[in-house]
Amino acid sequence: MLDSAAAPVAPAARSSEAVPSEAGPRRGRWIVADGVSVTLGGSPVLRSATITAEAGRTLALLGPSGCCKTTLLRVLAGLQRLDSGQVYLGGRLVDGPAARRNGTAAAPRGGASGAKVHVAAHRRGVGMVFQDWSLFPHLTVAANVAFGLPRAERPRSRVLPRPASARVRDLLEMVGIAELADRLPGSLSGGQQQRVALARALAPRPSVLLLDEPFSSLDTTLRVEVRAEVAGLLRELEVTCVFVTHDQDEAFVLGDEVAVMRDGAVIQQAPPAVLYDRPTDRWLAGFVGEADTVPGNAEGDIAYTVLGPMKLQAPLHGDVDVLLRPEELALAEGSSGTVDHIEFFGHDTLYYIRDADGGVLRCRATGAPRFGIGSGVDICHSGVRTVAFPRSS
Repeated sequence: MLDSAAAPVAPAARSSEAVPSEAGPRRGRWIVADGVSVTLGGSPVLRSATITAEAGRTLALLGPSGCCKTTLLRVLAGLQRLDSGQVYLGGRLVDGPAARRNGTAAAPRGGASGAKVHVAAHRRGVGMVFQDWSLFPHLTVAANVAFGLPRAERPRSRVLPRPASARVRDLLEMVGIAELADRLPGSLSGGQQQRVALARALAPRPSVLLLDEPFSSLDTTLRVEVRAEVAGLLRELEVTCVFVTHDQDEAFVLGDEVAVMRDGAVIQQAPPAVLYDRPTDRWLAGFVGEADTVPGNAEGDIAYTVLGPMKLQAPLHGDVDVLLRPEELALAEGSSGTVDHIEFFGHDTLYYIRDADGGVLRCRATGAPRFGIGSGVDICHSGVRTVAFPRSS
């Protein structure tokens, strides 16, 4: 990696406050959005949303369309003001009420007690890649990247001065498109344009990089290729990154942690494996993967079901619905269910099994199908500990 692309550190915002001691377990996090709420047009958009990200790590904001992931990203960038809550970047307050001391809101210099802090977007040390990349069609690739440099370093003409030229060249080499410096964006592929946008966002050496659906405009094959390259680049640069996506696979591949949003609220934030194995509710279980449930009766850390007793990760009592992932089930010849539908993916097969009561469970097995549609089967559970949800009355 080139020296000029070393992990960047932004200068501290002059009007910000230090993270208060009551931040507790969030101390040491580079990004903290705590209880953030936003109302637009009289309707609540963000509802006490809380996320955190460690320095040099990547946080994925995952959720369905309309859950306000991009609004939360704009809050971090300073492009959307808060109604309540606080945002800290690098341990400094950049948005929200000033930190309280001895029960009284600290007043900024020359300000009144209780005044709010709002550090302007261009003073936050944040780089942003928009969904449509927002490249200037009349500027060359090099000039587009140079536009991301600090204002004092930007060229005043199409000819780049030597310092800017060297920085731009390093950035283009870093993202693998140095040979495209003199091309116009309209002559580039989607993947190449995405790399230009990323280089421009990295130009000012931001301490935080924000990406809004960065791969959504790419076809499937290119999307997989580019996101793998970007993931490697972000790890190498150790830039703290937050990116928005509605794609669960993408969030799990790129995110060191994933925060799942619904209706403007953050439902759960955790590493991908924890989200998948220990989702907080039924909706989240189905959103981050294929999920079925079977009714049971819980007695401590065991739930008794038609598939036999199942070990639970946390003790419960009473009527529950037990989470079943397709890969946790295995099939054998039998009579308790019938193969209703088959989906073959080459590397594995997904069976849909209908029982005598009309319920359907999914079972995933490696390789080609062993059973045909209409085959009688029995279902066995792997015995792995799972989660259960109290059954609604």
